[in-house]
Amino acid sequence: MLASTTQLNVPGAELPAVPGVHAVTDVTGFGLVRHLLEMCRSASLAADIEFGNVPIFPGAAALAQEGVVGASKRNWASYGREVDLPEETPDWQRTILCDPQTSGGLLR
Repeated sequence: MLASTTQLNVPGAELPAVPGVHAVTDVTGFGLVRHLLEMCRSASLAADIEFGNVPIFPGAAALAQEGVVGASKRNWASYGREVDLPEETPDWQRTILCDPQTSGGLLR
């Protein structure tokens, strides 16, 4: 079991060698928004997320629209005051952006 879990983000070890990559984080626990926020803070930068470009698993949007939120609300409560979302952003999209993935994708 340990061997399979250590291979999940194998590409992460190769990313620092890619030209233009200066930071990488595993989007686990606090969601995409929190990890991006931390990367921006440390570099004194800001970022924009185009929701339509965020990869979403099939069915995830429907679950979020039905109110299946897990820890997304807790996550947003802990860092949402530092994030500007357009007023028209639906709650389900915020839920997706704050979803605490387990062994999430890599943000670079």
